[in-house]
Amino acid sequence: MLSRARVPLALSLLALSACGHAKDNTPPAPSAAASSSSSPDAEARILALRGAEQHRAPSEVTADDLASRDVNVRRAAARALARIASPGAHAGLLKALADEDSGVVEWAAFGLGTSCEVAREDTVAALAVRSLVLTRGDGEAKPTPLDDLALGEIARAIGRCAAETSEPTLFAWLSGSPTEAHAATVGLGDLALAKKRLREETIASLLNLAAGTPSTASVPEAWVPLSLLDNAPPSVMTRLLEVGTERLHDKSDYRIFTIRALARAKQPAIAPLEKALDDADGFSTEERVEAVRALAHMGDEGLASISTRIGKLDSDAQKIATGGQAFDVTLTLILALKDEKDAKLLAAAQPGLVKFVALAPPDGSTASGKRRISMLRCAAARITAGTNIADPALLACDLDQASLGSRALVAVIGKDDIIGARLVAYQKLVASTDVRTREEALKLLETHAEVPNAPAILTDALVAKEPGVVEAACDTLAHAPARSSNAPAKAAPKDKAKPKEKAKDKDRPKPRPDAKPEPLEVPAEPDKAVVAAVAAALERARKDSDPELAASALDALGAIQVKGAVPELEGICNSPYPTLREHAASALALITGKKHDCPSPETAGPSPPELATTPPDTVTLVFTTDAGELRIALDGTLAPIAVQRFADLAKSGFYNGNVIHRVDPWFVVQFGSPTADGSGGPPDRLPLRCEDSPAPFERFSVGIALAGRDTGSSQLFVMRARAPKLDGQYPLVGKASGPWDLVSEGDVIQSVRVE
Repeated sequence: MLSRARVPLALSLLALSACGHAKDNTPPAPSAAASSSSSPDAEARILALRGAEQHRAPSEVTADDLASRDVNVRRAAARALARIASPGAHAGLLKALADEDSGVVEWAAFGLGTSCEVAREDTVAALAVRSLVLTRGDGEAKPTPLDDLALGEIARAIGRCAAETSEPTLFAWLSGSPTEAHAATVGLGDLALAKKRLREETIASLLNLAAGTPSTASVPEAWVPLSLLDNAPPSVMTRLLEVGTERLHDKSDYRIFTIRALARAKQPAIAPLEKALDDADGFSTEERVEAVRALAHMGDEGLASISTRIGKLDSDAQKIATGGQAFDVTLTLILALKDEKDAKLLAAAQPGLVKFVALAPPDGSTASGKRRISMLRCAAARITAGTNIADPALLACDLDQASLGSRALVAVIGKDDIIGARLVAYQKLVASTDVRTREEALKLLETHAEVPNAPAILTDALVAKEPGVVEAACDTLAHAPARSSNAPAKAAPKDKAKPKEKAKDKDRPKPRPDAKPEPLEVPAEPDKAVVAAVAAALERARKDSDPELAASALDALGAIQVKGAVPELEGICNSPYPTLREHAASALALITGKKHDCPSPETAGPSPPELATTPPDTVTLVFTTDAGELRIALDGTLAPIAVQRFADLAKSGFYNGNVIHRVDPWFVVQFGSPTADGSGGPPDRLPLRCEDSPAPFERFSVGIALAGRDTGSSQLFVMRARAPKLDGQYPLVGKASGPWDLVSEGDVIQSVRVE
């Protein structure tokens, strides 16, 4: 059992959250640099305010800072409060919102969009009032470009607050000036992300902006909120299809959102989506892949379209081994059918699948080229094998007989009851030395109650040396707590909710969603070895400063209802790190049956060692990889602490030999996990606080992967396409260049040099 006598984890383990905020284009955001030089006293104060934002201590930002005659001090104060983003920062942000400097206003709005749960309606009202000066100018003065940036951030804050008045306020802006209308579309994107719905009149106005008129240009950003809706009302379906089909001819960074929005038009949109998918010259890789994803969510007709295209695919091994569009689109098409069981839907794909199962690498293939061929072979084989775990093509799909083949076998094992020969094969894979194979095998325990001796399997995984394996075991317990015991399970009380879904944000950079409350089956008495192993995992997380592992262990303790853990959880509830508090509160609620709140403490968090060093404005990392030379220019003015961390890691050789573990061709390339599974980081480094900034995630933007607020470590992601939903949720730290669109999962970073 966990003991109160141990040093509280909350006092020694750093970091957890999704962070950031966003903006669009020129001029540079005020977050990037001071507008003019400051006095030595002001510079000292700016440095102190940087410490306040790292401590997450709003009390260290004074009224004098917010009223300073030096605009750079006021901007630094507003930035600190915005990055702290706690209820204690709210009053200061409201004061900064009234500042005469647009840069201060931008930071204030940025922070209010995160902390407005204090008073949503009042916050939206204050933001709307402040916008009036920016849109009308001050006296005879006209709004400036910085005013426009501040207005955009105000609109985003109104959308993020998701108050009852948010949509009416932004809807009114849609009929205003072009600047107001543009700002409103961005704000409505944040509102749609939060609520997944908009009123019919709002959708109609957005479609009018997207369509344009003979005298006014279309506004492509209007597709962002439309692409985030769960469903489109029937009254706008015809108009959505009409405008979306027409605007597919317009090339822009936002056309990918037009494709996503068309999916809301359902079956009638299949034809224009097929046109985008089939046009390799007119559409980018990212857009064609997004068309596949849209078709995959459109029922049997969409899947039938995908199946037909697989059957006709060009299986030119040379093109595929080279990577890029031919490989990315082909793999996405095949993966779209990976779990399909309908023989009629699969029939049209069969000729193509058979070709890819037997695809041979071209002569002289590189290791990367052979890996791409293996990825396609195994993706096709897991479909053609059905439930046959002895299928020869499946067993031979991986040319290197490594992780790809064993993971495909795990997927096929999971298609049927795991008994007999399937159980024998499963038991080998769930103890595999390949990290990702073992993690995927552990996940099957959640849905396959017929697998015997689950407590022993989980206990072995909970003490594995790889943190990702330990996390996978904890996550399995969180989702299926009955697997912690061989005893019969009992239904959870109706008032006990399922723990929050811990999305693997280090492997999927987007904000963690809240799971819908559902009763869980819980064990009558969890196995003592399982309880001890979860407690040991929590202690390991403290020792290694691993917040992702800590979150998984907390979720597991709550799900299996370890009452002896309550004192420890109450201590973590006072942590200065928000995601630790969040997971502790969820675990306490599951164990006690009562809602727990873990408010932000007044005590300051520890200072990172990088705070004592100021990096250059730009640090360039040059990666020598299987895909060629790749570069990242880190911006020390946006995120000085993080940039210093990544530069130090690169100089130390940390990334040498690192495997790029994730490539989503419509989204990101991600690397920096020591075990190439999206988990872990250097155990001797404290997690990074989020250094949010009003900067947009565009193609080739570089961000820090997270497992919750303030959990940055060593992992970076490079954007493949514009992603407004990441704006304000993840720290943006620089810009990439080079052939990142030719990178494939499994490519190796051989070495890194720092310029």
